[in-house]
Amino acid sequence: MTWLPNLRSIKTIFLGFSIFLVAITSLPITITGYYLLTRIVSNLETNIIQNQLSTVLSETTRRYDKLKQFGLEDSYAHKKEIFEAGVRELKKLSYKQTGRAFVIGQDKTIYLSNEFNQANAPLFQDFFQKLGSSKEDSFTYQPDDRKSSIVFFQYYQPWHCYVGINISEEDFFAQRSLFLKVSLAVLACCISIFVLTMGLFNRFFILPIAMLTGYAQEIAAGNFYNRMEGKFIFELALLKQSLDDMAANIKQKIKETISQLEQLRQKEQERSQAMTALQNSERRLRDILDNSPALIYIKDLQDRYITVNRQFEHIFNLSPEAIRNRSDVEILPTNIANQFRQNNLKVIEQKKPMEFEEVINFKDRQSMTYVSIKFPLKDANNKVYAIANISTDITDRKKAEEAIQAEQERLFVTLKSIGDAVIATDIRGTITLMNKVAEDLTGWTFMEAVQRPLTDIFHIIHQKHRHRLENPVEKVLATGQIQELANHTLLISKSGRECIIADSAAPIMDNKNKIIGAVMVFRDETEKNKLLEDSIKKQKLESVGLLAGGIAHDFNNLLAAMQGNISLLEKECGELHPKTLKYIERFNRAIERATGLTNQLLTFTKGGAPVKTTLSLRDLIKDSAMFVLHGKALNCRFDIKDDLWPCEVDKNQISQVIQNIVINAQQAMNGAGNILIQACNHARNSSTPKNLKGEHFIRIDIEDDGPGISKSVMEKIFDPYFTTKETGSGLGLALSHSIITKHEGHISVRSGSQKGAVFTLYLPAQPTPQAVQSVLHDISATALPVSGKSLNILVMEDETDILETTIDMLMAIGHFTGAAKNGEEAIAKYTEAIKNNTPFDIVIMDQTIIGGMDGQEAAAQILKIDPNARLIASSGYAKSPVMSYPNKYGFVAVLPKPYRLNQLTELFQKIIPPDTQ
Repeated sequence: MTWLPNLRSIKTIFLGFSIFLVAITSLPITITGYYLLTRIVSNLETNIIQNQLSTVLSETTRRYDKLKQFGLEDSYAHKKEIFEAGVRELKKLSYKQTGRAFVIGQDKTIYLSNEFNQANAPLFQDFFQKLGSSKEDSFTYQPDDRKSSIVFFQYYQPWHCYVGINISEEDFFAQRSLFLKVSLAVLACCISIFVLTMGLFNRFFILPIAMLTGYAQEIAAGNFYNRMEGKFIFELALLKQSLDDMAANIKQKIKETISQLEQLRQKEQERSQAMTALQNSERRLRDILDNSPALIYIKDLQDRYITVNRQFEHIFNLSPEAIRNRSDVEILPTNIANQFRQNNLKVIEQKKPMEFEEVINFKDRQSMTYVSIKFPLKDANNKVYAIANISTDITDRKKAEEAIQAEQERLFVTLKSIGDAVIATDIRGTITLMNKVAEDLTGWTFMEAVQRPLTDIFHIIHQKHRHRLENPVEKVLATGQIQELANHTLLISKSGRECIIADSAAPIMDNKNKIIGAVMVFRDETEKNKLLEDSIKKQKLESVGLLAGGIAHDFNNLLAAMQGNISLLEKECGELHPKTLKYIERFNRAIERATGLTNQLLTFTKGGAPVKTTLSLRDLIKDSAMFVLHGKALNCRFDIKDDLWPCEVDKNQISQVIQNIVINAQQAMNGAGNILIQACNHARNSSTPKNLKGEHFIRIDIEDDGPGISKSVMEKIFDPYFTTKETGSGLGLALSHSIITKHEGHISVRSGSQKGAVFTLYLPAQPTPQAVQSVLHDISATALPVSGKSLNILVMEDETDILETTIDMLMAIGHFTGAAKNGEEAIAKYTEAIKNNTPFDIVIMDQTIIGGMDGQEAAAQILKIDPNARLIASSGYAKSPVMSYPNKYGFVAVLPKPYRLNQLTELFQKIIPPDTQ
């Protein structure tokens, strides 16, 4: 067999190489293993010994740390006990057979050692010197006549000692020696096995492989007829069989290849025919693309155009050569290119068809809007390889939509500008439009209400019986007729707020007069109804005021006659019996109380400023409160300072304020509870209301322990006609607020410290009393050319009883009088008296004259005749401002009805001091 190689040379080379390999690997492995094992054993054993030492000392260190935590680090007894315990633990410590622990002090004191007993022994001195000079944590120590030892140690700072373990070197490296012996035995066995294996490998593998290699070279050279003889095992036998089969198969394949070449020639003819058909199909597809009005293109994933249709070329005015294999950035304006690229990337990411609205802005022509359908093109492996686009021109449709949208916006603007609420629905009653006023009244925004049934947001009930009312839009859609809401319709908003509304609903018709929806217009009538009710209340109040004013006027006239006659009776009778005086005093008090009642009636009619006098409020506050609470189960306590500054007030009006607040507290507590009234002087400070003028005030606090006042009620408590009581008029606190304001004071309400409410009043005060009461309004009397004590006084009064009583009173105190029924008569008599050189010193003029000239008009005429005339305004009906501001109208003083004899005397003395009479 000439194709076989030189087997002897191959075998010799293989065996020589094997021996050389064993030689060069066994010796270095043995030496390296010895030193490596020495290093491993040394490091491992060292770590174990040091860990044992550290473990024993860690407990001692922990105990020292405990001493520091408790501040006992300086305790000798504790430190000694810890040291002895640590030494005992180290004494128990052993390692292998020879390893024992030692503890040697820095001062050479031997605390623990199994080798040294005395510090002055020569061997110990050498051992201690190595402990101190060693730079590592171990060293080798060899006594004179003993085997070498290895010492592992560490310096333990808390004891100032060297702590370690001493172990013989033989004991320390016992595992290394054992391991080395075993390794050498294993290495010898491995070499023997290797030599045997190489021989077998050469016999059964190297020689057959060489033979198979030569056989394969023959087959490669084209010689398929040679046969190889020999014994082969394992896969080599299969390989020989495979080479034989391969040679047979190659001969068979040559025959089959010839047959396949013939078949390929036939397939090539068929492919040529299919290519022709494909070209025809592509031509038809191109015709479809080029004749489509849509923009169509296909791009690869790098944004390069693969194909575009003719419409694309026409729109962008580009040739096919300028487009193909180029990107948008290269051929299109930047804004258009960026738009196309961003949308294409979205399709690539989503891997599904997507629709976009794309706007193409041209510099030299009108912009165009397209709806673009973009979809990915995928290969057989479902991998996207390109993007296809079909864009339809919707420019005209977009303009129409914009026009419709503009019309809707104008409609919305119109709806917003309408003052009434407007809601439109479709044929099913679903909301389609809604303006801002409707949003405010219903509490629903348009975005919340759109496409919802009207019945969901428009809830109406009857104001009186609270039954739900039928929705007017439903009637409109059912009948096609305009519908209007009945009176007393309440709309309940989303938040529960109620308002009275008036509305109408009408159908919406298309061009064919067919109902396509309904529109409802409604408005808030709450304020209008309230104003109407307030107007009715005002008219009623004015009627009551007229009646009350008339009654008060007549009643005060009666009281004036009674009061005057009682005064005359007291003067004429001289000294009276004590019981008689007691009865007269009771009668006078009854007249004063009746006067207070008439003043309350006059509250309905007063339009001017208060009639002020300077007085202390102490008794006024108590009397006013007790007058209201008389006979009631309420407990009223007073805390009023004795040194209250005087105030310039209308005592009747301030009394009414106190009474109104106390009545309010009484009603809040249902007639049972406690009221505390406090009054004190108050100098301006940081807590003083900012709107007050001046520096000195009287502060009055009226506190009850009722249920209190809610915040919502507290905000409206001083509003006219506001009341929480079914039978209340809502005027008491509003009137109190008005009175305090006219007095240039301040009134407020707050919650009490525990419960209930506290009303606080501030009234301007005068720290030093005035020399003249304010009722005189700072009169500056001129010298009176009259001698003696008698005065010539003219009385103008239309009531006969009062006129006669007043004249009798004046005559009783020694004055001359004249009488006039009205202003005309008073002017005539005053003029005549001047002509006769008997002028009147004082004229008392009633302000209300029925059927004649009143006091104000007559005073103006008299002052024209005599600018120095002394005129006194008198009235039991203070409707005009004359009683509040007499100086403004030429009067020097006021005389409210009823009045006593002593009041006349005091008034005349203030007007005309005695030294001028």
